Amino acid sequence: MQYGHTQSQKQTWMEDFDGTPISFTISPQNSWLPDATFYLPNASGTNSISYLGRVSNRVGAGDTSVLMTHSYNCSNYPYVFLRFSHICKVSPCDIARIEYREDMGGGVFGPWRVIPASSYRGGSANYRNSLVFNASSYHDWEVNDSTIAPNQSWWRDELFDLENEVGYGNVQFRFFIQRGNVTGTQLSYGWLL
Repeated sequence: MQYGHTQSQKQTWMEDFDGTPISFTISPQNSWLPDATFYLPNASGTNSISYLGRVSNRVGAGDTSVLMTHSYNCSNYPYVFLRFSHICKVSPCDIARIEYREDMGGGVFGPWRVIPASSYRGGSANYRNSLVFNASSYHDWEVNDSTIAPNQSWWRDELFDLENEVGYGNVQFRFFIQRGNVTGTQLSYGWLL
């Protein structure tokens, strides 16, 4: 995942899950775990791991899973982009989305907001309509069979242009999964980043 960019200068923050402790917050604990089965090469060109968020077994209270980044100081940058690679083998009955929040001043963050369709520069037409990712986002993610495991060819790159949302500000992101009300959807593989 990478964040931050301007036309005249460029600042990149990257997390490639290369085995060192990640600087993200996971809630509830162990709802996102390292996954060595599916991965992309890391910055050094060696194989890395990914992080896997699972749909909760619970319905109602405790039905969410969150991977939250630390805050990024983009106060010097008018152009801010979020780029990441993922496989989202999650049922369309569940919710898998990316949210952001801004520092309102003094380290106090505002409410979480879903990244709007207008900022999406990726390849999934479904995101523009629903503001979520799931197994129907790309044809080869096999939406009609929850039990099929992903494979390496399923990785997709996503890009969001957040200039209008967080340019010249401090921002934090979270990858959010919430279980719907359909039985058995938690058997899908999950969301790989």
